[in-house]
Amino acid sequence: MYDHNATLVGAWIDAVNNKDRSQFASLVTEDVELVIHRRAYRGIAEALTWLDRPLENLDLEVELRRFVVGDDWVLGIATLRLRWPGSGEIGDESEGVAVWWLNDGRITRWQPFQRHSDALAAVGLAA
Repeated sequence: MYDHNATLVGAWIDAVNNKDRSQFASLVTEDVELVIHRRAYRGIAEALTWLDRPLENLDLEVELRRFVVGDDWVLGIATLRLRWPGSGEIGDESEGVAVWWLNDGRITRWQPFQRHSDALAAVGLAA
């Protein structure tokens, strides 16, 4: 189960990096919820709107570096790179932490956090 959860999150990251709408939609539930900076995208249609959003002339690349896998969640720490289209040069690089909640082999919710401690608390682990 744990391997499947980690593989599912890896496939989701690949879909986001490649802006692959069909792969992305196949990995989430119909009522998926993406919670980003106090805004929630609910359902596949809104989640795809988030996936398609322009990033001020930059391309996002996510590289998962470490993760902790629970029964129904994955907490991941990733490097986030914003690249200039065309040249591929890195415009900005930072660390991000997020939690994916899973049910029946699909992602039900995704939420990035500003602090590791908040992500740990969200899955019931003390920081």
